[in-house]
Amino acid sequence: MASLAGVFRRLIQLLDLKTGFWRFPASFVVAAIGTLIIVWDQAVRDVPDLLSDQIFPGLVIGFFAAMLTTLAAEKRNVPVRRHTIYGAIACAMGLAAFFLPEPWRPAPTEFPIMTAVGLAFLAGIAAFPIKAPNLDRFWVWHARTIVYGVLAYLGAGLFLLGIAAVDSALDVLFNVDLGNFVFEVISPIAILFLAPAAWLSMIPRVADLPAEIGSEDNVIRRAVSVLAQFVAAPLLAIYAVLLIAYAAKIAVTGVLPVNQIGWMVTAFGVVGAATILALYPDRESGNRLALIFWRYWFAATLIPIALLFVAVYVRIAAYGLTEERVLLVLGAVWLLTLGIVFAISRSARDIRLISGLAGVLLLIFSFGPQGLVGLSIASQATRFQAMITQAGGPTTSLSAESVSDDVARELRETIRYLKGRDDDLSRLRATAETMGWPGDGGGDETLEAFLIAKLDLNRLPARTPTHSLVAHADFGVVEAANGARLVGPIPVRRWVDNPDEAGVHGFGLSIDAFKLTIDRHGEARTLDLREVGGDRDGRLAALSDLTTTLDFPDAKVHVVFLDYRLSIDRDDTYVFDGEILLLETPKGP
Repeated sequence: MASLAGVFRRLIQLLDLKTGFWRFPASFVVAAIGTLIIVWDQAVRDVPDLLSDQIFPGLVIGFFAAMLTTLAAEKRNVPVRRHTIYGAIACAMGLAAFFLPEPWRPAPTEFPIMTAVGLAFLAGIAAFPIKAPNLDRFWVWHARTIVYGVLAYLGAGLFLLGIAAVDSALDVLFNVDLGNFVFEVISPIAILFLAPAAWLSMIPRVADLPAEIGSEDNVIRRAVSVLAQFVAAPLLAIYAVLLIAYAAKIAVTGVLPVNQIGWMVTAFGVVGAATILALYPDRESGNRLALIFWRYWFAATLIPIALLFVAVYVRIAAYGLTEERVLLVLGAVWLLTLGIVFAISRSARDIRLISGLAGVLLLIFSFGPQGLVGLSIASQATRFQAMITQAGGPTTSLSAESVSDDVARELRETIRYLKGRDDDLSRLRATAETMGWPGDGGGDETLEAFLIAKLDLNRLPARTPTHSLVAHADFGVVEAANGARLVGPIPVRRWVDNPDEAGVHGFGLSIDAFKLTIDRHGEARTLDLREVGGDRDGRLAALSDLTTTLDFPDAKVHVVFLDYRLSIDRDDTYVFDGEILLLETPKGP
């Protein structure tokens, strides 16, 4: 035990984690707690939702918020004890953000990368004075910080490779198998704690940096310079010519951009801005292409940026806002601002604007109603209601004839988008209620089923239905006075695996290999799932948004596949997963 403790102390001394801890104590503690949560999740697999959905993402934000606060405090020469308190407060605020009601939480909650990246960008800005900054020192600080971060994670990767080699040697030589210990315990510790801790310990203090980019930064500078001057700048110049030529083609032919152009231009702009930062030390002494690139690149981006705005506008006008399209809009605004400001000022360029503006935009639009999720939800809800109204609703006159296949598909996609965001489920159900369907657990499924099956609304539960939830099942039942019923959505695998839930409301389900049998009051009908879904090379069948009809003596049962996966496992056994809806409509006299 004593020797093990000695090895651990030596590791701490080698990484100089002690110095890093006393400089960024709040970030260290946050990284340790987050690592424990992930280790618990990997090893025990029973982490409460509170920890995984709120505490952990809050700790991610708290890590960067505390780091930003510490760097800002160092700039003002705040005593260590005080900026430790400030860091703890910033960390607590980041954690508290994930206990706010929707839509004020940072998004996406699974891993709030937008908020984290925004804070990371602003951390570098916070370490330098607002007025009269030393841009050489600013460049050196960022170059070293980025390189040290890459080295920290490279070291973590090499460490894990070494541990994996030791694990393999133990298994081969001594028949000792560590099982999943390496991946479930050691890997999270290396990736989530050791690497960030080593990185924090190596982040330079601004006061210790040279006032000018000097010989001590030759290794980093030359490596970055070679990549920027001889790789990035020539390729980006060629890419800029191609984009300008494509814009000219659009102007001549009048054919609007294809779907991928938005991300192509955004990636072009991001890489170009990074290349400008990399060329900063060589802005006066680099090769001819580097000098031309530094002087004219932002002006050359104005036409591709206009192309980006056109591409984004076309998609938003046709399909509304989504998170990806909001990001494209932010990228376009960021690039346009940089293009105008730096095209006007070719000599005195404050390179802090590149990362600072990106950080501000990412932070502002990472949470709240104005965030990328809030804006997308509002846009899709408005678009959904407009499509329903245009198709003849929200009234009970909505019918299969009034909804084309394309509109039905778009409505289904919008329903699923909104259903995946609990905050806006009320809007979707409110629309269903105006169409005569219940809004407390059946309306959204009924509307989705109607749009999939393309059935006549008069044959579905529509007027004054009675809605009941079966206590021991995960699905609802909607009944109408005309005898129509909707049962579902039914998680088929769960129902089949729990016999006590079979037979509810006159339906029973069973699966035998690839055959799904639906029993109704003693009458059974069997579906070959391979034929329904289309067997793909005998190995996989998948379908959604499809329906098939089963004929019974006194009714028709429309089986609507909301989601469906039929696959073959390692034992060559068919496995069925998915949800279905059963729409029962009585036959006429």
